[in-house]
Amino acid sequence: MGKDIYLKWKKRFFQSWNLEMMAGPKRRDLIGETIYLGRYPQADKGDISPIPWMILDVWGESGLLITKECLMVSAYCDMKKLEYDLKYLEWQNSLARERCKEFFYKAFNEKEREIIQKRNIINEGSGSMCQDLVFLLSEKEVKTCFPDKESRKALLSGYAKEQRCAGGYSSRDQYADWWILPQYERRNGPVTSLSGIQYPYGFLYPKAVLTNGEIRFRERMAYYKDFTIRPCIQINLAAYQNIEAKSRKIAGRWRNQKNSPYGYGLV
Repeated sequence: MGKDIYLKWKKRFFQSWNLEMMAGPKRRDLIGETIYLGRYPQADKGDISPIPWMILDVWGESGLLITKECLMVSAYCDMKKLEYDLKYLEWQNSLARERCKEFFYKAFNEKEREIIQKRNIINEGSGSMCQDLVFLLSEKEVKTCFPDKESRKALLSGYAKEQRCAGGYSSRDQYADWWILPQYERRNGPVTSLSGIQYPYGFLYPKAVLTNGEIRFRERMAYYKDFTIRPCIQINLAAYQNIEAKSRKIAGRWRNQKNSPYGYGLV
């Protein structure tokens, strides 16, 4: 009986300690830190290695993360579909969203998927909402998390360079253009798409952070196939700490990702 009470107390104590240390108000100093979660080709196609993520924001038990490098080369939308209807410029119907879904199942194992939280994304065009496990930042989030041009610059992974070369594009640039959520061109009048969707402020255009850190959106960017996706996720930080601790124990208390075969760790 006494042993059962002790085990219950121990479980509650360590649960509260995890929440306080990894996700409470005192842990906002985690912002800007790097953690490792999932595995994906990075140096080249054959290099399936742990993915480094930067912590952008922390609230409650949740954390907003973005990859340190741009991992995938992709157009924002499918131009063949776009010729039929403007709705394919909206996030919920975009090619970029399809690529993010593919990334989720390719990069994370079953246990890792369990700690990734769904995030509500408002489609600016129709005002509808969708939920995603991997997504892009909005311009507001980019400017909040990366307040200056220099901080917005993102390196192109080796694997992404291979993709650009395969598509016939230059891979000489050190930095990448990376997609964010689209925006209206508010100078235009109302537009109705072929499917009957009302766009009160005119056309939606793809938007991106350019290699120099500027944020731009233009109509012709819909045609760009050599821009990249820099995935974002929202995770339960306390749950992350639990799987990170287990992996360290199994691996013989490896401390950081660069030496760990399990690919977890706050560095």
